[in-house]
Formats: sequence, structure tokens, C-alpha cells
Amino acid sequence: MKAILVDSIRRIRPAPLASALAHITGLNKREFLQTEHGTFFVAPMSQFGFQLRHGEYEAATTAVLRRCLTPGAVFIDLGANEGYFTVLASKLVGPQGIVIAIEPQSRLQSVITANLEANNCRNVRVVKAVVSSLRIRRLVLPWLRLQAMAPVRCSNTRSTLFQRRKSKASPWETCSLPLK
Repeated sequence: MKAILVDSIRRIRPAPLASALAHITGLNKREFLQTEHGTFFVAPMSQFGFQLRHGEYEAATTAVLRRCLTPGAVFIDLGANEGYFTVLASKLVGPQGIVIAIEPQSRLQSVITANLEANNCRNVRVVKAVVSSLRIRRLVLPWLRLQAMAPVRCSNTRSTLFQRRKSKASPWETCSLPLK
């Protein structure tokens, strides 16, 4: 019955009316959903929640990750959203690998965290940041607290992906990601 109601409300236009009905009926509340790729904290009314409930979410991308990610690999999920590919990658690279989930939206930080905890993903670092296509020599992320970030080794060199530096102009600790 709930699935039929969710499907019916999702078809209502204009979308703000559907959203209001979902709120009134309580169908906008997140719940855990078990899938073959893990357990996810989803809003049943969302496109993501609907696709997970009625099939596989982005099957082609999932297949590419399964084919390309190996144990010990490093995966960066730009725009991690609710963390679906973050969870999948975490399982594929295993405990020797690392996944960096970059998501700027504050409202999704707790959702990603819930999904990581529900799937026992211990090899993931969540970074609240925006990634830009601007051509710059360095991308500075002033809000990244490096104490919680383990260094990520780049191939067989001794360099790390994140370099620590203190800004004289700002009391914030900053992190630079060399782009060249």
C-alpha cells in the first residue's frame, strides 16, 4: 500500500504539491532500505530512493566500478550525494583501499554518514567541499580538518595527496590539492 501511495504522489504535478502531500502523509521521512549493494538511508519519495526500491540505481556506472576498482585502490567520489557509489567503492577497494567522498551539501552529510555506518565502511573520508573546473594551480579547502584525514599515498612516491599548511592571513587550517 505504501509503495502505491509513494508512486501516486510522485506523479503529481506541480512538484511542490507532491512534496507537500509527502510531508503531510509522512512519506518524506527517510528509512533504511536493504539492497544487493548495501543498506541505504533513503527518502522513499526521492528519485534515488524510488530507483533503489524498484531496481538498480545507475546500473551502467555500477558495472564500470565493479570492473575497474580492485582491492587496495583509491577512489574519489566527486559529488557523493547520498553515498551510494561511496559505499559500493568502499566494498570493492576493501580495507587496504581508500575512498574519498566529496559532497558540499550540509543536508547530505548526515545521510552519507548513516549510509557508511550501516555498511561498516571504515576506509572512507568524507570531505565537505566544492570542486570547480576553474583552471588554477592549487585548490585550497579551508574547511578541511586534516587531523581527521589520513594521508593518501600517491602511487609509489613519498608524496601525499593532501599537503598541510597554515595560512598567515587566516586562523583556519587549510589543505591544498596540487593539480599539476
